[in-house]
Amino acid sequence: MKIRLFLVLLFLILSQKNSFASSSYVLPYPGHMPGNKLYILDQAVDTVHNLFSFGNISQFKYRLSLSDRYLVEAKTLFEYKQYKLAMNALLKSDENFVKAYPFLKKAQKQGVNISEKEKLFQEASAKHRETLLELIPKVPREFFWEDENSKPLKLKIHEKIKNSIKLHS
Repeated sequence: MKIRLFLVLLFLILSQKNSFASSSYVLPYPGHMPGNKLYILDQAVDTVHNLFSFGNISQFKYRLSLSDRYLVEAKTLFEYKQYKLAMNALLKSDENFVKAYPFLKKAQKQGVNISEKEKLFQEASAKHRETLLELIPKVPREFFWEDENSKPLKLKIHEKIKNSIKLHS
């Protein structure tokens, strides 16, 4: 009886994942990916959503959600070795992440309490950095992308990921 209890406790202890550095922020589930017919529809919905995102807090949330979504898209594309598409998605993620914070500052100047949103932004930043750091050992340093009708393109994947990590530091 004691041995069984000991084994169960040992199993539970060993099966715990240490997550001291991991963020509690949750990234979205990947949606439609480039190449899917509905991907263009998603892009159109994003454009409309941008037009109807009034106010600084709304724009902050919108930009942060786009940054999250494009990061997940980039991660998925890197895993499927679609490096050129992944680099484009990572660029979009970075652009939206950089655009998000100024909206918070504008809201603060207007007297809005942004402490919760700043905390959310910091958690998102930590999760993005964590996700990007996990990618580095999984992808090649550089890759020559060859489209059918164009010259090979040298993609500096590690350099791009490291530059993205700097945005989140």
